Amino acid sequence: MAIDAKWDNPEHTVFLITVEGKWSLDDYYIQFQRATDMLNRINHKVMLILDLSRSSAPPSRFVSTGRFAQEHQSPNIMLTIITGAPAFAQALATVMIKLFPSLGEVVTFADTLDEARQLAYKRLHAVA
Repeated sequence: MAIDAKWDNPEHTVFLITVEGKWSLDDYYIQFQRATDMLNRINHKVMLILDLSRSSAPPSRFVSTGRFAQEHQSPNIMLTIITGAPAFAQALATVMIKLFPSLGEVVTFADTLDEARQLAYKRLHAVA
């Protein structure tokens, strides 16, 4: 599967979405719903890591998913950390944040998956 969504720790405080190779908007919507269902089963805040380090370029019309993400994002997500995003993907995320400002309140970037995990745990411990 091009997009995989799963818990990254047994405490269910860090959720990892890994995107590999070529993927479609259908892949995105299916995994977004799966992830949202999993996130909504818990009753505490979560750090979400989106690992794009092995992803190909986003599909055309990906910016159109911004409104959907804004309207359907789980309220349990405290912060989304995007890792491994090439400059193009970071620029695309910046455009989406400008178009859908509430997304920018909860999105940041990390260079590596390890750095994203460190940031997630640091933020979790800061609010604990």
